[in-house]
Amino acid sequence: MSHKIENLDSLYKMVKEEFEVVVNNAITEIDGELYITPLIYEQMKENPFKLSDRNYPIDFGYLRDKTIIVNYSFPQGYIVVNLPANAFLQLPGNTATLSCKSTVTEGKITIIYKITINKSIFVPTEYADLREFYNQIVNKSAEPIVLKKI
Repeated sequence: MSHKIENLDSLYKMVKEEFEVVVNNAITEIDGELYITPLIYEQMKENPFKLSDRNYPIDFGYLRDKTIIVNYSFPQGYIVVNLPANAFLQLPGNTATLSCKSTVTEGKITIIYKITINKSIFVPTEYADLREFYNQIVNKSAEPIVLKKI
């Protein structure tokens, strides 16, 4: 495992954190197909907004822009049956966006997730949209990679 952080000492540059890990026992096999959850460490498993209604604003404190790039190498003799679907979701007024792009080239899978929160305070009338946006993040981060032996 390797880990590095860049721009931690700068207020003007984005912080970049990079991990390289080898994960054992993170693959589920069902009927000869291999299922991999791409966001092993970063997967949002539940929506933090559980209430059906909200009467107070949500204050994120600051704008957010998070990009997660995952790369998987898969062995020869396998084909990709399924990838997380490419998607772009946007809240009204571009207050938040989620994008996911999946590609396969020469035995390597790359998936890029990007979540952007473009304002720090959401008023109660925006709550339903924000809650559904986070439901979509949970759903998108759970979409598996599926490989099959040929």
